[in-house]
Amino acid sequence: DKGLTWNRTNLNKGFDGANAYSPRYTGECIVVVPDDSNIVLCGTPNDGLYRSTDAGGTWTKVLDIKNARSLVAEGSTVYVGARGEGVYKSIDSGSTFTYIAGSPNVARLAVSKGILYATEMDNEGRIGGVSKYYDDKWSKITPDASSRVYCGIAVDPQNPNTIIVSQYKESSACNIYRSVDGGNNWTKITQHNTYNVHPNVSWWSSSKFSAATSAIMINPNNTSE
Repeated sequence: DKGLTWNRTNLNKGFDGANAYSPRYTGECIVVVPDDSNIVLCGTPNDGLYRSTDAGGTWTKVLDIKNARSLVAEGSTVYVGARGEGVYKSIDSGSTFTYIAGSPNVARLAVSKGILYATEMDNEGRIGGVSKYYDDKWSKITPDASSRVYCGIAVDPQNPNTIIVSQYKESSACNIYRSVDGGNNWTKITQHNTYNVHPNVSWWSSSKFSAATSAIMINPNNTSE
């Protein structure tokens, strides 16, 4: 009923947002499989990855990993980013997973049309970047070719070449970059007033735009927003 009423599931696991290796800002730990909305996957910091085939009524552990934080899905393909380990992939709606060799230490994941993007952050939150996974290969596409930490990421669901990423710095303005060619070239959109801020929270000053940015979204109904 679109969130009008709720029932508690029996997945009573810890979701400690203060875990240094799985901080709350590094991705969404739950995903619904697009090809079957009854299939839900949920990652936990210490107890592995769980799967439900009855819309959250019952759960089964399908992957014994830690820090399963960033989950994304497209069709029946599911990707799980585990901090400190890398990325796991399923092509059967989360029944089984394989590890993607060469995976970076991910912060967040985004996928569109079979192309996977990842922002990166080491366990100390000091070194990172942006990577792309396509045709079974990883490639670095970091905007400024530095080792800065990146967190927020979004990709156009209709055009996988359009990507937005944000650097992550606590309590200070973070650079936000946009690419329209799959990460080959980037434009800093937080420079020279090239963006429009539309705050709808009265106490949130526009001067704080892009401060400690951890998440970004592209409007699926208007991808220019």
